[in-house]
Amino acid sequence: MTERFTARWVSLLLGATLLIAAIGCGDTTGTDAGKDSASAAAGDGQIVASWGDTTITMADLDKAAMAGENGDVYVKLFEARQNTLNAMIADKLTALEAEEFGKTQKELVEENVTNVVPRPTPEEIQAFFDQNKAQINGEFAQVSPQIERYLFTQNRAGLLKSYREGLEAKYGVTTSLEPVRFDVTIAANDPRKGPDSAPVKVVEWSDFQCPFCSRVGPAIEQVIATYGDQVQVVFRDYPLPANMHPEAQISAEAGQCAHEQDRFWDLHDKMFENQRALTSEQLKGYAAELALDTAAFDECLDSGRHRETVLADHRDGVSVGVQGTPAIFINGRRLSGAASFSAFKTLIDEELAAGS
Repeated sequence: MTERFTARWVSLLLGATLLIAAIGCGDTTGTDAGKDSASAAAGDGQIVASWGDTTITMADLDKAAMAGENGDVYVKLFEARQNTLNAMIADKLTALEAEEFGKTQKELVEENVTNVVPRPTPEEIQAFFDQNKAQINGEFAQVSPQIERYLFTQNRAGLLKSYREGLEAKYGVTTSLEPVRFDVTIAANDPRKGPDSAPVKVVEWSDFQCPFCSRVGPAIEQVIATYGDQVQVVFRDYPLPANMHPEAQISAEAGQCAHEQDRFWDLHDKMFENQRALTSEQLKGYAAELALDTAAFDECLDSGRHRETVLADHRDGVSVGVQGTPAIFINGRRLSGAASFSAFKTLIDEELAAGS
């Protein structure tokens, strides 16, 4: 007889305490990227309402519900299902292993995971701080104990995951639970880095006055450096209301004006470096510093011809439930807030593995 310990497995697998909160700037208002389906969690063709020749299917209902706050419900439902499925599989497979080796499930996990988790080295703790200091409140000496605990917990979760995956390979486990995907679009002229042929599309809705958007920048740059042509990063505008970020709209339009000269990313970086100085005249000054064609840039900005471009980006964001910034989607999968590189890596690796 083997002991069952699903609760212990879940607590180990999901027990990491997040050091960096996935938060962002909030909004008080209201061509497919990656996979084709709107959401694996969305319903099918089941008819839920009809009158005359008109019908509403479960898929129609779910697609409409996912545009707005309800989108989070679908994401959380998938996460709950995924975590529970992993725990159920792990419990049943360790029970088989326990019977085969004449041990308890607890003993197996202790031998293969708990007793062999490596402690983070001082170099690893320092490297984590250096890579994430824009998102960490406090000096290194203050937060290093938290970082050490976080990295240790991550190491433990990683070992446990590897052990579970090894058992799944041994016993030939297959799963078909698909993640939630939103109908994310990419406009033809959106600024981007990486080839259109990249198997992973990272679409970010952002606001140049949002401090959390600035903080996620290093993680995105690390994604580009790490994955190269396997990933395309696309920027979309989502300026928050003027009562929150007064220069968000004009700076978004400035980015589009720079994009006319193929210099979007240069001004993008400059604006994030100067988030508290983004008036029209200051933006024109940055264009001059960057050696853009200032006459063309100034005319573009003064004309307001990209106002509708920016508003169209905003509307597209609203249509997939964006309510604050940064809002990031990886092949349609939502990644909330100012996420760390490790959060990006988890989803990107899953997408690359699924497409291989």
